[in-house]
Amino acid sequence: MRGNWSALARLNSLNIGEKSTLYTAETAKGALTGFAAHNEAARSPVPPFTKETALAKVKAAEDGWNSRDANKVALAYTPDTVWRNRDQIFVGREAVVKFLQEKWALETNYKLVKHLWCSEGDRIAVRFTYEFQRISDGQWFRCHGNELWQFDSQGLMQHRDMSGNDVPIEESDRLFQSQDTHSFLGRKMNLTMEEANAACATYTTCDDCIKASMTCHFCEFDLQCHAIGSPSGCVRGMTACHHIEDCIRKEPQPIGYGPPPSVVLAVLCLVATLLACCCGVSILVTMMCKCCRRKPKMIKKRYAIDLAADEASKEALLSQTIEDEEVMFTATPIDDLDESQSREGRSSLRSCGISMIWLALFATLTTLSLMYYPRIPDYQICNQQFDWESIFLSLKSIHPKIDYQILTSVSNENRFAFHLKAGDADIHHRGVKVGTWTIRNWTAEAGAVTDMMADVRIEPGYTEAYSLWEDFRQGTLVFQINTTISGSIKWGNYTVYDIETQVPAIEFLVGAKYPRDLCKCTEYYEPQNSSIFLP
Repeated sequence: MRGNWSALARLNSLNIGEKSTLYTAETAKGALTGFAAHNEAARSPVPPFTKETALAKVKAAEDGWNSRDANKVALAYTPDTVWRNRDQIFVGREAVVKFLQEKWALETNYKLVKHLWCSEGDRIAVRFTYEFQRISDGQWFRCHGNELWQFDSQGLMQHRDMSGNDVPIEESDRLFQSQDTHSFLGRKMNLTMEEANAACATYTTCDDCIKASMTCHFCEFDLQCHAIGSPSGCVRGMTACHHIEDCIRKEPQPIGYGPPPSVVLAVLCLVATLLACCCGVSILVTMMCKCCRRKPKMIKKRYAIDLAADEASKEALLSQTIEDEEVMFTATPIDDLDESQSREGRSSLRSCGISMIWLALFATLTTLSLMYYPRIPDYQICNQQFDWESIFLSLKSIHPKIDYQILTSVSNENRFAFHLKAGDADIHHRGVKVGTWTIRNWTAEAGAVTDMMADVRIEPGYTEAYSLWEDFRQGTLVFQINTTISGSIKWGNYTVYDIETQVPAIEFLVGAKYPRDLCKCTEYYEPQNSSIFLP
């Protein structure tokens, strides 16, 4: 014979005495049946329970109750769950939420430890201890109790039966003041280290481990969740988990365009100085040439007169020379000389103006060349040591395969953006292809640092997986990456030029401390306790 839920469906409408009578009569028949079907998501682990999965279920309940989130805790129970909590008996998830909210409204500094007593099939027996401070008068209490749980096939609790006693204590008698005393209490409650380790090992991620239980902590040296005080664990676990998502910029970070204005100004000053020197030399040479052209003309006339004179008479020759000189000096009118000088002045001004125009044009072209000359964008891999450890640990599995994302920060100082339509790469290790790299529809914005997430799949054979793992452990894992990209250079919304090319092969040393000044997270998190173990 088994108890029937339908007989208990009216519990909430009865007084305390009637509730007790009905509840006792039905539960005395055995496990309750007749619960309604539901569409709730399964909450693993699910029955039938082994020792390990039962421990995980107990720890999950402990974590939920320590959160003091009534709505979150209630989700672990079926919509028509049946509860007896000391002298309170009720049914339904809404009643559970109401009960917990009223309970925790009267308590503060609540800390709970649950301990697996035994399990079989879909039922688990638990004993627990928790401490709290009563808000009304500040009195401290420690509660000792036990619970009987019954689950449905999806891992939600159908029936909870709890008994407990509150013992007043002094604040100095508290045992839940730190992780160390909490771990000590766990051992005092006959929770063996083997059981604690088994329970903690069910938390496979850093976040789950840290949030899970005060008896567990996450160790960086092997990236596993261990019980505090375990010989196979670490002295001190991580206090916070590192997420690659936290290191991605939501928007491109402006850095300006290259080169800096100071460099452009310096180049322009240098160009202007050189041109001024050239113009000065040109003017000096021109003046010297004009002087050289006048002097020979006068000498030539004198030489002609000397040849025309006969040797008949020195006086006649002297007289003729004087006359010729008078003719020479009076042959050119003063007006003609002024006009010639005016033409020469206008010519000089015109030459100077042309020189200034050429100077301005040259300076403009130089500035535009400096501003728009294409520069190869710089990039940095921003995954952390913690990430690489997490990735390559999966190579030790039966089916070695890595699906991960590589974070890259790209600095583009050009005034043109680059839109990458498709990027595909083959990843080789010692000449053997071990994986691929892909990215689609990403833009390196102009004058900014933009973060890029690339999907990487490493799927080596067993022999190659072992080789990868050994090289990684020794810090000598080098990937050869051959990439093909297609995209376009854009100026605003306009496409300037389409590109499709094979990028020269690059070699990447996994886990090396490359520069990280472009990365949002400039720290390089490394395991700090890799060689620290408890004796």
